[in-house]
Amino acid sequence: MQFKISALAIAAFLLSAGCATKLAPPPDSQTIQQRKPTDAATVYVYRPHVDFAHRVGVYVSANGKRIVNLKDASFTITYWKPGLYHIAGEADVTASTWKLPEGDIEISGTGTYYIELERNIEMETHNEMNMMFINGMVIPVFTPVSSVVSSDEHWVVKEESAAKAQIAKLGYVEPISKDAP
Repeated sequence: MQFKISALAIAAFLLSAGCATKLAPPPDSQTIQQRKPTDAATVYVYRPHVDFAHRVGVYVSANGKRIVNLKDASFTITYWKPGLYHIAGEADVTASTWKLPEGDIEISGTGTYYIELERNIEMETHNEMNMMFINGMVIPVFTPVSSVVSSDEHWVVKEESAAKAQIAKLGYVEPISKDAP
């Protein structure tokens, strides 16, 4: 029985290690300018690291068009024409019940905008008792379980200096579509 548990643990580790996302190097400033249409703003959409749901990707849509699948601690660069955009997020796994925020963002010119999925999450951890059967004996096993106490998530346009400091710590993800939403 002990061998089966070890083999199962190794298999689970290998499967989860295979789920890691390889992030691309970000484009340099010259490439960003070359890709930018003259009538559009440069829009950075990013997701800083938080411990809760960090393995779940977030499909970000603007006006109903998917623009990126943001992984934990990642960003993308897209180009949007001035106007009002409805931003929505959707977990990239169907088993997730994580409700992501929606919001409206106004792009008023052709400058640079930084849109963050800002998340303030309060977690609580408690021990849960489970029973393990080994050689006919019942052994109690205590497992720490975390749950969300409160969650405040929303899309927010950030100031350039604060955004650049955050983005410098993140990995780059290519957008799903290079076209404006």
